[in-house]
Amino acid sequence: MTTLSAAACAFEYAIQERAPGPDHPDTARTMINYALLLRQTSRKRQAKSLEARGRTILSIKARENPANWTVDVSDFAGQNK
Repeated sequence: MTTLSAAACAFEYAIQERAPGPDHPDTARTMINYALLLRQTSRKRQAKSLEARGRTILSIKARENPANWTVDVSDFAGQNK
């Protein structure tokens, strides 16, 4: 198993089995990180969908409780290539 394959398996496991809930910010961050990996392995369609979902979750959480959730979009700059 290649390093990227192992990483992909780890991300999938984190999202599906160990995630604290489908709308939790930690799950969203894991989705975004997994999307980056998918981009690097030429699975851009999957990456785009997963990243959008992760960003949506973070945006909703930021609106619900802006004092506790901040999203710095510069953290994601240049990742849509």
